[in-house]
Amino acid sequence: MSEPLSPSAAVLDALWRTAQERGLLGGPVDFQYIRSPEDELVGPLDFWKQEHVRHFQGFRFEGLGGNEEGSDVVLCAYPGLTGAWPVMVFGADDTIGLVASSESAYLRQLASGYIWDGQQDTWVVAPEDEGYDWGPLRTFVRDALGGIESDPNDAMAAARASHPDIAALLETLRA
Repeated sequence: MSEPLSPSAAVLDALWRTAQERGLLGGPVDFQYIRSPEDELVGPLDFWKQEHVRHFQGFRFEGLGGNEEGSDVVLCAYPGLTGAWPVMVFGADDTIGLVASSESAYLRQLASGYIWDGQQDTWVVAPEDEGYDWGPLRTFVRDALGGIESDPNDAMAAARASHPDIAALLETLRA
C-alpha cells in the first residue's frame, strides 16, 4: 500500500459526510458520523468521565460518532501528544479500545471489511449482511485516502505501540 494521505480536518469532515449521505456506512459497518465537541458527548465516554474525572485531567476528546448499540467513537488527545489524535471506542457493552492511530486510519480500517469487536479486542471479518456491498465504500476510501487497510489488526497494533495504553489506564479505574 502506498503512503496514505493525511487530509485536513475539513477534508475528513467532508469525506465522512459524503460517505454517510451515500449510505456507505450502513450494513455491518454500523457507523453514524456525528462530530461533536467534548462537552456534548453523552454515551459511555461521558459516564467514564463523570465517574473518574480526576483521571482525565489533560485529556481531550472529540466525538466522531457511534453505532446503533450506543458505542462512542472518539478522537483522544492526551498530555504530550504531538501528532494526530488516536481513535478510541467506548463500547456500550463496557469495552474500551484504542483502535486506530488517526481519524483517516480509522476510515481506512472501516473500509477493510472488518469490524471492531470490543469483547475480543480485535477487528474481525464482518458478518455477511445481505444486500450490503463493500465495494463502494472501499472504492470511495481508496480514491479519497490512497488505500485501505488489508488487515486492520496490524494497523491497530501499530497505533497501540505508538501511544500510551489509555485503555489499560481506564481499565484500572474499574477496580
